[in-house]
Amino acid sequence: MKRFIIQSTLLAIFFLIAGCLLYTWVIPDLYTPILIFMLLFIYVITNIVYAWLFSTLKKNNRRFTSSFMAVNFIKMFIYLFVVIGMAWMQREHAKVIMGNFLVLYISFSIMEVIAMVRLVKRNS
Repeated sequence: MKRFIIQSTLLAIFFLIAGCLLYTWVIPDLYTPILIFMLLFIYVITNIVYAWLFSTLKKNNRRFTSSFMAVNFIKMFIYLFVVIGMAWMQREHAKVIMGNFLVLYISFSIMEVIAMVRLVKRNS
């Protein structure tokens, strides 16, 4: 569990620094403060979901698969509503918000799936 939190924190710090550099020097016109909140939101949700699935796997191996599918289904809908809400609130930056969200979602999802596969292999 600690390892995942460290990895997700490092990934969030990487995106924070890369975003600051990108939106300060390369494309400052496209910056919106909502991007930082989006990063924080995805970071928090990913860690909460991982912690919950981690405890589910430790308690009951058989429920893990159905729990994993259900939690990720719910998480995708939450993400969908949040990103649409963010884009709706700042329509002039909607494309930037959607693009950044996609990059963050894919990055954190890949990290989460790799960590889950390692965890399941270790507990099998």
